[in-house]
Amino acid sequence: MSLTQALNTGLLGLQTSQKGLDLVSRNIANVNTVGYTKKVFHQESLVLNGTGAGVQVTEVTRRVDMGLIQQLNRENATLESLEVKAEYFERMQALFGKPGANNTISHLIGSLADEVEALALDPAETGQHLSTVRSAEDVAMKLNAMADTLQSLRLEADQEIEDAVGDVNDLLYEIKGLNEEIGYALATEKDGTDLIDKRDQAVKELSALMNITTFLRDTGELTVYTQGGSILVDYEVKELSHSSVSNIMALHSKDGGDIGPISLIGQDITDDITKGRLSALIEMRDSTLTDYQAQLDELSGSLQDTVNRINNQGTSFPNLASEYVGTRTFLDSANQTITLDGNHDTVVALFDSTGAEVGQTTLKTVMGGAGPFTVDAVAAGLNGWLAANADPGATAAVNADGVLEINLNTTSLGLAFKDVNTTAGADPATWTHEDAEIAFDMDADGTDDTTVSGFSNFFGLNDVYTSERNDWAWESDIKSAGWTPMTAGTLNFSDNDPANAGLIWGTIAVAATDTIQDIADKINATGSGLTGFLEAEVVPEGDGVRLRLKQLNGYDMAVTQAGGTALIDALGLEVSDTGLSNQLAIKTEITENPSLISRGAMIYNADTSEYTLSPGDNSTANALAEALRATQAFESAGDLPATTKSLADFAAMTVSSNASEAANNESKLEYQVGLVDTLSLKNAEISGVNLDEELAELLIFEQSYSASARVISTISDMFDVLNSIV
Repeated sequence: MSLTQALNTGLLGLQTSQKGLDLVSRNIANVNTVGYTKKVFHQESLVLNGTGAGVQVTEVTRRVDMGLIQQLNRENATLESLEVKAEYFERMQALFGKPGANNTISHLIGSLADEVEALALDPAETGQHLSTVRSAEDVAMKLNAMADTLQSLRLEADQEIEDAVGDVNDLLYEIKGLNEEIGYALATEKDGTDLIDKRDQAVKELSALMNITTFLRDTGELTVYTQGGSILVDYEVKELSHSSVSNIMALHSKDGGDIGPISLIGQDITDDITKGRLSALIEMRDSTLTDYQAQLDELSGSLQDTVNRINNQGTSFPNLASEYVGTRTFLDSANQTITLDGNHDTVVALFDSTGAEVGQTTLKTVMGGAGPFTVDAVAAGLNGWLAANADPGATAAVNADGVLEINLNTTSLGLAFKDVNTTAGADPATWTHEDAEIAFDMDADGTDDTTVSGFSNFFGLNDVYTSERNDWAWESDIKSAGWTPMTAGTLNFSDNDPANAGLIWGTIAVAATDTIQDIADKINATGSGLTGFLEAEVVPEGDGVRLRLKQLNGYDMAVTQAGGTALIDALGLEVSDTGLSNQLAIKTEITENPSLISRGAMIYNADTSEYTLSPGDNSTANALAEALRATQAFESAGDLPATTKSLADFAAMTVSSNASEAANNESKLEYQVGLVDTLSLKNAEISGVNLDEELAELLIFEQSYSASARVISTISDMFDVLNSIV
C-alpha cells in the first residue's frame, strides 16, 4: 500500500468518525423532541480493483418499526375518539345527574306525583295548589334545560368539526411540503431522515383526526387517501370543507340538509370518517345527542298527554273557569269534522260560585246527535247554548289562530265538561265518568283519521302542559332501513298555507314494497307536485331510521290516508314530538293562577237531578296521582326499546342509560390509555434516543477519530522524512 493510499484511507476514517459524531450530537440534542427518531448510519469497506481502500458511509437511516408506528397511530385515533366522547358525556352527566340523585328528572317526576297526592288530601288548600304547579313547572324546566344542553352540545360539536377540518387541511399542506423536500433530498442523495420524522408526526396528528390510508412512492413521497379511497394528498392537496351552522334545533339534521356535510371536491365524505376526533364529533352531533333528545321528547310527550288528559276530566272549583282557550289548531274548522262514539256523551254544565248548577246539557243534545259535525258547527252549538244559559254575550268559536275559544262574558259563572258512559240508559244517575272517544276527520274526506280520548282533552281546553311547537313536522316510528309497510295506500297532505288551494292539496301513492327511503324519494321527486311546500327526510335514530316530513313554510300540517288508516298506522305517522322537551311549559293561565288546576269533577245528584261542585272533591287529583305512577306504553326512542314503564321509571331509564354509556366509555378510555402508553413505550425503546447508548457511541467515535487522526499525523511525518531525503 502506498503512503498516498494510506493517507486517503486515514482521511476516510476521519470523515466517517466525523459523520458518526455528527449523528450522535443530533440524537443527543433531540432527545426530548416529539416525533424524533434515533438516526444511525451504515458503513462498509471501500474496495477498489479488488483491494481495500478504506471505509465509506452508505446511508443514514432511522431506527423505526413502521408496523408498530402504524398500529400506534390507529390506537391513538381510538384514544382521541374516546377522549372526545368522555368530555361530552361528562357535561351531560353534570345535568342528567346520577341515578337515584335528587336532581334527576325521574326524581322530579316522583316529586310531582307526591305533590298531586298531597293536593288530593287537601284539595282546597291554596298553598298546595301553588306547590303542585311549581313541581310541574320544575319538571318542565328540567326537561327544557336537559334538551337545550343537548342542542348546545350538538352546536358545539359542529363548530369543533369545522375547526378539526381546518386542522386536517393544515396537516395535508404540511405533508405536501415535506413530500417535496424529502423527494429533493433523496434525489440529491442528501439526508432526509429528519424531514421524514416531521412527516410521520404530521401523519400521526392527521390519523388522530380521521382515518386515512397511505402509500409510499419510490421517490420517497407519501400519498394520502381517505378510508373510502379519495385522494387527499398526491402531487397536490385536496382540501376538506365544512361550514358550521350558527344555530341547531332538535329537528335539524345532516340528512335533512340542515347541517352541512364534510365535503371533498363537492362530494360528501362524512360517512368515510369512522375513526379519530372527527368521527367522535360526528357521532355525538348526529347520533348520541339526538338519541337522548328523542328519549326526552318521548318522555315529554307521554307526560304532557297523561297530565292533560286527566286535568281535562275535572274542574278547578271553587275557582271558576269562565274562559277557555284550546291548544289544538284546526286547519279548516269549517270542513274538518268530529264524531262522538255511540256509547258516550259529554255533559256541559254551568255553575255559580257556590258550586250549584245553573244549567246543564249534553253535547249530543246540543248537536242533535253524535255527528259527524264540523268543528265550526260544534262551536256554534256551544255558542248558542251558552248565550242562552250563561250570558247573552257568551261566545264559543274557532279564533283567528285556529283554536277553540270559549268566553262566558261573566266571572260569576263557571263552565265544566264531563265525559260519561251512557250505555246503562238515559238516566244521568246511571252514567259513569269515562272519556268519550272523539273521532276526527282531519282532511274532510269523509273518513275518520284519528281518535282522541275526551272531549275537552281533544280541544285542549283545560291543558296543564303546552308547547310553542306548530304541527308543521310529522314523523314515523323507528323502522329498519329495509322495512316495508306491506300495505299500499295514498297519503294526503293538508295544511293552512294560504299558498295551497283546498284542504287536501297534495297526494302521493305508496306501494306495499316501498322502503322508508323510497317513500321519501317519491315525496321529494320533482314531479310529485309537493316540492317547495313539503320535504321528506330519512333520519337515523337508534338502530333504525324515521321518516320525517316538514312543511317548508312552517304552516300547520296534517298527513292522512285516503279511505283508511292502515298505511298511516303501519308507518306510525303522527305529529313529531322532536323538540317537545325544549318547548314544554305550563299553560300561562295556570302559571298565573295555580288554583285553576283541576282537583275534582262535577257530581250528579239523583235527588235534585242536577250536577254540583264540591271544594272537597279530590277525584281528579287522585286520578292524576294514580296516572303519574301507573305504567304506560312508551315507543322506541333513541336506543331505548319500546317498553311499559311509569313516567318516573322511563325517566330513570334515560338517566341510567346516560350513566351506563358514560361509564362504559370511561372504561374503554382507561384501557385505551394503557394500551397507547404500552405501545408508545415499546416504540420509544426502538426509535427513541437513549443517552447512555449515545454516550457510549460518542466514546467509540471519539477514539476512532483520534486513531484516524494519529494515522494521518504519522503518514504526514513520513512524507516529511521523504521530502528531506529528496
